Amino acid sequence: EEMEASTDALVAAHPDTVKVETVGHSQEGRPIRCLTIGSGPKQALIFGCPHPNEPIGAMMLETLTKLLAEDAKLRAELKEKIEASGKEIGLAVVIVGDDPASRIYVRNKIKACGEVGIRSYSYELPADVSQSQLEGLLEELGREEKVQGILLQLPLPKGLDSVSALKKIPYEKDVDGFSAENIGKLALREKCTAACTPLGIMKLLESENIPLSG
Repeated sequence: EEMEASTDALVAAHPDTVKVETVGHSQEGRPIRCLTIGSGPKQALIFGCPHPNEPIGAMMLETLTKLLAEDAKLRAELKEKIEASGKEIGLAVVIVGDDPASRIYVRNKIKACGEVGIRSYSYELPADVSQSQLEGLLEELGREEKVQGILLQLPLPKGLDSVSALKKIPYEKDVDGFSAENIGKLALREKCTAACTPLGIMKLLESENIPLSG
């Protein structure tokens, strides 16, 4: 059964945490819309979401409403922790090319940083940037004291080696958890930075008290 709610109605009710954007078009010419809910570990991006006035299913609406509540709580807790630390935290985000989905991700990350008190530094490089130029920037950011975290938005345009580029990010500043050091520490169950998607899934399972044994 469909509830009397549409994507546009959801955006109007929660303008700060819900966004709907057209990111491309199908072969038939229909726009492909992306619904973004929240930010951080529990951010949800739904591609191919209903069009403006089409109703949202009851189950989806319930899930989105829950995500909104959890997102607001998470942001408030994180902002409080950062303020209490008295430290300035900086995140550098590097994006190469003009991929629409990647730009949505990056823009939302920068917006989320500002809302919780993290300084963000955005570096936009053209799709024809050389491997050495990209890696040079990452090495420079690795030495930059004002930057505690570095995020290289993937995928990279064709012709660029993402594995080689990621190796230029010091593991201490590897916020994606992709470095060999962080993956190794994770396997050994040592303190590390874990990849956000699987970590977010684990947190969601924990929040619903879903057992993983068996």
